Amino acid sequence: MARIRQPIGRIIRHGLDLGMADTTCPDCDIEMQQIEKTTFTGRDMREYQCPKCGRKEIIDRGKALWQILSEANEESGKD
Repeated sequence: MARIRQPIGRIIRHGLDLGMADTTCPDCDIEMQQIEKTTFTGRDMREYQCPKCGRKEIIDRGKALWQILSEANEESGKD
């Protein structure tokens, strides 16, 4: 039975947007492990690494939740 690959965000490499990505290593076809998550820039950036070949991918999952809530709070304070 074939595994359905689900995109989880956009892949960014060296500042270039390379399109949609999932957490399957394209070289080994196995699930990559999340090794880091950062949101301090206002973006939900996650780094994944393949346990077999060591390939790393950085995926931009969009705005960080704290950024969305902060913007909503600012908007509600303007009324």
